[in-house]
Amino acid sequence: MKTTALILLSLITFNTQAKTIGEGMGACVSAELFDQFVTATVANDEMAFTYLLTNGCFITNGGQQVSVIDSDWGTVHVRAYTSAGAVEIWTFSENIVD
Repeated sequence: MKTTALILLSLITFNTQAKTIGEGMGACVSAELFDQFVTATVANDEMAFTYLLTNGCFITNGGQQVSVIDSDWGTVHVRAYTSAGAVEIWTFSENIVD
């Protein structure tokens, strides 16, 4: 069993090119909040936008390495790595830089 696992692991290739998050775009700590963020942005709803920026959403600083967990129709779910650990966030697909 261990031999089989080692063989399978040796066959797996990892993409060593790190992806990073871009600067100046919205991101949120849940898919639901990100949907609200997108809706507020499209509707130009400044009150909702301001509320979300202090309640689970933020504008990205850029440069953090990320692992893509899932992506769908312009939205991407990533794990962002910082010196304090890792956090899962949702953001725009174009915010991920190869």
